[in-house]
Amino acid sequence: MQNLVNYNAGSIRSENAFYGCQGDGAVSAIDIRDIAAVAVIILAATGREGKSYALTGGEALTNSQIAEKISRVVGRKIRYMDLPPAEFKKAQLSVGVPEWSADALTDLQRLYREGKASRVTNDVERLTGRKPLTFDQFVTDYAFAFQAEAKVAS
Repeated sequence: MQNLVNYNAGSIRSENAFYGCQGDGAVSAIDIRDIAAVAVIILAATGREGKSYALTGGEALTNSQIAEKISRVVGRKIRYMDLPPAEFKKAQLSVGVPEWSADALTDLQRLYREGKASRVTNDVERLTGRKPLTFDQFVTDYAFAFQAEAKVAS
């Protein structure tokens, strides 16, 4: 979830939009705070050596659904702008993203578009004893990152 802040908060603040090429593909994004909670449990316990877990959020959301949720919290319309993959890559390159990274981001978006990141597991709840943080909670906690940039008077 925090990748939304890292990669999209700037355009959300300045353009009320964020961009991708994943179409309507849903992703079960996880909050880094859930990853940290699981890591503490695994590292502090014995008997988990050699085991693996599929950590996901509790729901799979499309970028359009994410835009709606952010809109409700920040009090203005936020849009998800879906681009053709070649245009998405070109946009990445135009802002200085190295070609290898633009290729990787475009490929990741394809994976999302194909629905290959929508699986939801119960591993966070099974390990921590609580449900994963919701996207609604995340966007409420990180609303400051999505607030509109103040306009400077001229």
